Amino acid sequence: MLIMRQEQMHALREVAASNFEAALVERGRQFAPRLAALRGVQAMQRLVVAAVGHARVHGFDRRGPVRFWVEMSLAHGLRWFDDPQLEPVNRHLAEREPDQLARAERVHAALLAHVARADGEARVLARQALAELLALDWKTLLAPQPDPAATAIAVMQVVHPHRARLLGQATLNRVAIAAGAACRELGIEVQRGQVLLAGLMIGFGHGVLEDPMYPWVRSTLADGTAPAARRCEALARKTRRYARAVLDHWTS
Repeated sequence: MLIMRQEQMHALREVAASNFEAALVERGRQFAPRLAALRGVQAMQRLVVAAVGHARVHGFDRRGPVRFWVEMSLAHGLRWFDDPQLEPVNRHLAEREPDQLARAERVHAALLAHVARADGEARVLARQALAELLALDWKTLLAPQPDPAATAIAVMQVVHPHRARLLGQATLNRVAIAAGAACRELGIEVQRGQVLLAGLMIGFGHGVLEDPMYPWVRSTLADGTAPAARRCEALARKTRRYARAVLDHWTS
C-alpha cells in the first residue's frame, strides 16, 4: 500500500494550487485580452492572487465560483464585492448557503440585469458616457472647486445621466466622499482632486487605487516628486488617453 506522508500531501496541494492559479491567469488573459495585453502577466498574477483571497473570505473556494470571481474582478474592479455601485448585486453574497455555484449564478444573473439597466443594450450608454467624458472641459474640472463633492456628483450626472439616476444621490455621494478621503490620504488637495478621483472610482470601481490592472492611478497620485496639482493634471491626461483608447476599441 502506498502511504503518503503529510509533507507529500502538502506539496501536492501546493502544486495543485499553483496550477490552478496559472489557469486563472490564462483565463483572465482570455476574458480581458486587451486589458491583459496593456498590463502584462505580472499584473494579472497580482489580480488573481488578490481575487482568490477575496473569494475565499466570501465563502468561494471551488474552481468554478473562484473563476467567476476573477472574471468579476476584471470586469468591475478588484473590490467589486463592496462597491456601492453594485449593492443590488452584492447583497446576494451574504447568502451563505452551502451551494457555492448556485450563489455565484444568482450574483451573475443580478449583475447581468444591473449592467443592462445601467449601460443599455450592448453598453451603448457606456459608449455615450465615454464620449461625454472626453468632451468635458477638463481644465475647469481640475481647477479648485468650492464644493468638490457636489461638483463630482454633477459631473457624473452629465457624463452618464442614466446610470446616475439608477444609482441615486446617496450612492453617488458615498463615492464622492470616498474619493475625498483618498485625496487626503495621498496628500492631494480635495478641492482639486476629488472630482477626478470620484470619476475614476465610478469608471473602474471604487477600489481603483489598489487594483493591479490600473496601477497608473495610484502611482501618479502618490508621486511625491511632483506638486499635487501637477499629479492631478498628469492623471487627467492618462485618463483621457485611456478613455480614448477604450472608446476607439469599442467603436472599431
